[in-house]
Amino acid sequence: MYKAEFSNPPAEVTPYARAEQLMRSVMPEAIANALLKDGYADVAGKRFTYRLHFKTKTVIPNYRLLCIEFADIPVTSINCAANYDRLVMEYLLIKGDEERYLRICQ
Repeated sequence: MYKAEFSNPPAEVTPYARAEQLMRSVMPEAIANALLKDGYADVAGKRFTYRLHFKTKTVIPNYRLLCIEFADIPVTSINCAANYDRLVMEYLLIKGDEERYLRICQ
């Protein structure tokens, strides 16, 4: 699987493009593509499957549609690079330490 090169970006790369590049370097291609194309992607943790969204809070679909706000980080405009950062943080915690992710979320 090809991962986007993240180190030493050209100076003319926009923050939006840089954020997308980081997301693609961290997530599997199918998940990154689904987020970019559909605005959401399902990510399987050990306990739950989470639906990460660009425009809304993360949802646990099979658990009474529980919405999660990650560490008081607001969901911002779809065109905001901060949304990519939030999605990367959530993805890494779900995959790396789901219990901690659930404790951090509200």
